[in-house]
Amino acid sequence: MKRRFSSLRLCIVTLAALALPTVASATLIDYRAVIIAKDGAGTTLGYVADDPNYWTPLLNATITSALIVDFTLNGTSGTQINLTTENSLEMGFPYFGLVQGRDSTHSDIAPGSFNYLYLGNTNFTPPGSGPRLAGNYYSANNSVRLTSESAVWTIDVVALTLVPLWVNSDLSTPPTQVFIQSNHVYGGGDADAFHTRFPAPVTSATLHLQILSAVPQAVPEPASLWTLTLGILGLGVLRRRRRPTPAEFRRQSDLVSKAVGGDHLALVSLR
Repeated sequence: MKRRFSSLRLCIVTLAALALPTVASATLIDYRAVIIAKDGAGTTLGYVADDPNYWTPLLNATITSALIVDFTLNGTSGTQINLTTENSLEMGFPYFGLVQGRDSTHSDIAPGSFNYLYLGNTNFTPPGSGPRLAGNYYSANNSVRLTSESAVWTIDVVALTLVPLWVNSDLSTPPTQVFIQSNHVYGGGDADAFHTRFPAPVTSATLHLQILSAVPQAVPEPASLWTLTLGILGLGVLRRRRRPTPAEFRRQSDLVSKAVGGDHLALVSLR
């Protein structure tokens, strides 16, 4: 009798564990978004989109060809966040980050320096690690190897702001300015110095998000994981027990049916 009731208890725990719902995390959320550039007065300048003929994005008036980015936040904001792209033309480099400009004298940006940055696709670089020769779309298509960084974004989905922050080779972090020239988006340490070196009209800008979707990640709670583990162990124990006689199995089936309902009998092991 003790063996039969022990088996029954294991069956019930196993069925309960397998029927547990998956609980959504309260904080981890996967976002999809497009990026909008605005001027200092808050006027929309356009949607950030790939330019197939150049190394940094251009601005489009409509969302139709806007670059779609994905990211995950623990809460509503975060720093040193990686963005991945869904529809970028810069294939082979999954992260949308910052890339050293072709005519920059070195990797660092600063007030008074015309050194600039492309917004482009790159391989992963560790957050806060500074410029890396990690591989990026520009370098893969040119004979010049340029540094890049992926985890450069500060995001706030309440304010809908997207702020880049380049880390210099000495790990200093001067403000990274965003500016527009010839309808293309650049970053750098000094928009005025850039304009002096490359004398075409420059407009200071900020980047903003338009959220397309926000989906909480589904993860089991710790208690659910423990119960599920116990249920799996129960199945293992049941498999090792001797095969019940027909009479024993009928008695066990009747008891399980009363406890959890007849629909779950197929889950009881006969081995």
